[in-house]
Amino acid sequence: MTSAPHIKPWAKANNQEKLDVDNGLWLCVLHDALFDRGLISFDDNGILIISDTVLNQGIDDYKLNVNMKIVFQGKMRQYMAYHRKKVYEQFDLHY
Repeated sequence: MTSAPHIKPWAKANNQEKLDVDNGLWLCVLHDALFDRGLISFDDNGILIISDTVLNQGIDDYKLNVNMKIVFQGKMRQYMAYHRKKVYEQFDLHY
């Protein structure tokens, strides 16, 4: 099962950002939940960043592929920078 979370959260996005296809990401339901909670994100090269919280609990429980990488298109990199600063970093202040 897959899901498409907003990179910049719906509640923080303006009307244009809410409908922008570049503000979406195809993830499985588990990864979607981790992403929405700021427990994973992606760096400027599209490489997976895993929070200390997840690492300390054991990534095997989350079925994370540490080699996971996404390819940015359009404005996705800008949205992801917002996600890292406002969603990911509020839980995990370093990576």
